Amino acid sequence: MDNALIAKGKWGFLQIKCFIINIYAPQDDASKLLLWNSINAFMVANSSFYILFGDFNVVRNASERLGTVFLLDPSHSFNEFIDKSHLWEVSMGGFGFTRVNGQGDKLSKLDRFLISFDLVDRVPNLTALALDRLASDHRPIILFQEEIDFGPTPFKLYNSWLHIDGFDSMHLKSRIRDWYSRQIKNKDGRKKELLKTLHDIDIIIDGGGSSEAVLADRRRIIGEFRLLEKMETQDAVQKAKVKWCVEADENSNFFMV
Repeated sequence: MDNALIAKGKWGFLQIKCFIINIYAPQDDASKLLLWNSINAFMVANSSFYILFGDFNVVRNASERLGTVFLLDPSHSFNEFIDKSHLWEVSMGGFGFTRVNGQGDKLSKLDRFLISFDLVDRVPNLTALALDRLASDHRPIILFQEEIDFGPTPFKLYNSWLHIDGFDSMHLKSRIRDWYSRQIKNKDGRKKELLKTLHDIDIIIDGGGSSEAVLADRRRIIGEFRLLEKMETQDAVQKAKVKWCVEADENSNFFMV
């Protein structure tokens, strides 16, 4: 089946077997219609639960386009495919449009999640969230049922440490640990600040208010954010090397913070 990757897997804690279809639809309308018919025929021949997601390269109605021409026929064919295949679109938050051109003046909702009607009752409270797109022209979208917050990672102090020579006098390590903790908080705070600013800029672009100044600010913010990400990647690489070369498979942290 062209432009669709089909996999069979299990969903969540309920271990529901379903087909997962990742779609990257073609541009021309005739090829899209052929794809919808092929997927529907596959679903009819293989009775199961289904999750379809990806870039469908078509909108469902005129409100899902801004700055571009809305074509009724491909939209009608797409909606007809959804109805005929007994699919339900997962509601999406975050942003209304998932694709934007380089100038920020043409926006469309091309990406979405479609699931079987029968799966809605089995896995309730599903929702999708469109994330910040950063340097891409498409926004990544996540599908989730609920958010679980396990809280901050606790500091681990083992009683065996008290019997190790030098534990009482390791003032330098304590100061380094305190300094590192402050640096992490500062860096995390800056990243959150950058993401918040980037989010606000993307809202402006999402609303069709793009300008060269806005896009220049966006490029500057992405550059600084990527620098912070690069520093974190360097730390992660060093931690991984220490773990495998020295600690083998022990489950211990590098700085214990």
